Amino acid sequence: MLKNYKINQYHCFAAIGNKCDNSYECYQAEDYKNDSPIKSMMCDLNICTCADNYILNVEDKCISKSAGKQK
Repeated sequence: MLKNYKINQYHCFAAIGNKCDNSYECYQAEDYKNDSPIKSMMCDLNICTCADNYILNVEDKCISKSAGKQK
C-alpha cells in the first residue's frame, strides 16, 4: 500500500514504494516520532525502500532485520 505522510503543514514525505529524489524525502511515521539519527528508509533508484539492515514487514513498515528475526 502506497502512502504519503504529512509531517506538518510544510513537509510531506514519501512512503515505501513512492518516487523520490533524495533519502530525506523517504520517511515513515515511526522515524519522525522517534527522531532517531538512523532512518528506516532510503531513496534507492528514485524509489523509497527500506534502508540497509531493515526489512519490510506484513504491515508495509520497515523494521530492523534483528527485530524481524525475533518474531
